[in-house]
Amino acid sequence: MFSDFDDTDAKCGFIGPNGRQFSALREMLGANRMTLEEAQSFAVFNSLSYADADAHDFLFVDLDGLGGIGKVFDRLVSLRTNYPTV
Repeated sequence: MFSDFDDTDAKCGFIGPNGRQFSALREMLGANRMTLEEAQSFAVFNSLSYADADAHDFLFVDLDGLGGIGKVFDRLVSLRTNYPTV
């Protein structure tokens, strides 16, 4: 997946349940020598300092695990507005 991506120090976060999707993503990233932080909720991510939250290069969101796009749309818009570089 990341054959042209050479920044294995990228900070990757995950919002959603710690389940099958999280495990598969962690395994895939690990195969490319990248780490994935522990699964967290929107509330936990939003409780981070701005600097800690903004330090993420990638933030994966398990839409299905959180009930679908309709349930999390406003939170996604807020994330994009508050942390445009993530």
